[in-house]
Amino acid sequence: MDVLEKARARRTAARAAAERAALDWQDAVVESIDQLVDQLQIAGVNRLASFEAAVRPALDGEAWEEREDLVAASFASDAGVVHFTPSDDERWAIAVELWDDLRSALSRIHGTDVPAGLVVDLDARVAVGYEPLYCPDVGIEADLILHLVRADSDEPFASLLLELPDPDAAMDRVNDLLDRYGLEPPTKPEHEPGECDLGLGEDED
Repeated sequence: MDVLEKARARRTAARAAAERAALDWQDAVVESIDQLVDQLQIAGVNRLASFEAAVRPALDGEAWEEREDLVAASFASDAGVVHFTPSDDERWAIAVELWDDLRSALSRIHGTDVPAGLVVDLDARVAVGYEPLYCPDVGIEADLILHLVRADSDEPFASLLLELPDPDAAMDRVNDLLDRYGLEPPTKPEHEPGECDLGLGEDED
């Protein structure tokens, strides 16, 4: 094996290790969400976690310095629903950490920005991303739907399994669970209906 082949083999091994590490990070977050649900005494089936964020303007008004902050978190199962909003409660701080870690891990795994609004179907291992604001003239639409592949999968190329085999069915299940628990998708209207800056619905000249 020449020098270039050795370098290629090392690079391939390093990439596989990095992918597995990111999946381990993701699994650790999901496990922590599971544990939090148990502590909230709502352990059961059809478990769901919802994280809602808001876009905060920069202090100096510069758009590129806007930030996204978690403003609400809900955890649900067939045993009940628990809501959290910003407070000094330790569990709120944990919710913020889980939200931040999950977005970061998913971004690393999938190589894409993950929207700030997240709904996690824990039993089906599906995460759905929503931008904090949506156009009411278009309606609420998920921006990203991701499969939470397990790090301990026997599949040597786990990254090939990241695409959901039936995303429509996964999305239908998430919507059904949101309705069942009386939860709205974690996104808010950006403006009043009919005031879209894109001119949707207007007649063309």
